[in-house]
Amino acid sequence: MFPFGNKGPRAAARVAGVIYDVAMTDEFTWDTFARLVTTDESALAAVRQFTADPDAYFADHEDDLIQRGIEDSEEVTGAVVVIDALGKVDEVAYMGWKSPVDEVVGLLERIPRVKDTGINLEVLVEPGYPQEADVETVVGWINALLADSDVTVAILDEDSDAYPLIAVPTDRAASIAETADSLGAEVRILRADASEVPHA
Repeated sequence: MFPFGNKGPRAAARVAGVIYDVAMTDEFTWDTFARLVTTDESALAAVRQFTADPDAYFADHEDDLIQRGIEDSEEVTGAVVVIDALGKVDEVAYMGWKSPVDEVVGLLERIPRVKDTGINLEVLVEPGYPQEADVETVVGWINALLADSDVTVAILDEDSDAYPLIAVPTDRAASIAETADSLGAEVRILRADASEVPHA
């Protein structure tokens, strides 16, 4: 989680020891957030609909939402909308809090932004490596491996026991976290030291 102490016209965020200067705007919406994390037009359209007309969004996605236990448009959160929209275009890895490491790696490698880095995450599932770990630990290892790329894996909290993992441009990480915070949500970015990554 990013420590933002300044809520003025510009704010500083610390990400893995690097200070980013974040330009602030007067208004944050889930549409703003979505445009920071994806360029997929179908995902953006779903979030735009929710932002403009939550009742219409609920009506169009009622079956999926009921399966989540959401039975009214007022129960729909922006985080759920973004996660579901990204899930439909293979841009989210939906994990439990403790999952097999090979499952975390396999699902993340399906996300185009991670796959396009060309970085071998399979090193984390070599023989002798712990086969199961809490997802936050695994995400920290993965971000250490991705440190030389322009991609960072983040956890978008949807207020459930699940851990939805998204891949975001590293140079937008601070803005993404700040926007989520302004919307009453949380984005967590964890990065282990390279020396803590087994087999790296």
